[in-house]
Amino acid sequence: MAIKNYTTTIDVYKSLAEIQGALASHGARKIMVDYDAAGMIEDCIENTPTIDAVPVVRCRECRHRYTMNCSMYYECSQCGGQWDWTTDDGFCDRGERKKTDYEVSR
Repeated sequence: MAIKNYTTTIDVYKSLAEIQGALASHGARKIMVDYDAAGMIEDCIENTPTIDAVPVVRCRECRHRYTMNCSMYYECSQCGGQWDWTTDDGFCDRGERKKTDYEVSR
């Protein structure tokens, strides 16, 4: 099915009507038309899938920081030296928020 190429002198609604007619004549069962840009944006927002985001626990608020449970904490078995490569804004997949006296339980 060839779609005609029009110049800007042709009315856009006439062009759309011809395109819709061509689609219908070739078996299109449903043609959705939305000339409202706001409606198209709303439709995109409503149909966009959401994600289940997990809150990030930064190293500065992690209960494992400076312990053997921290993925960025290492201890040498030969000399007993300890290293911690965390930064305050760092994070990992094992972070757990510290429990504090003033924290409200959920």
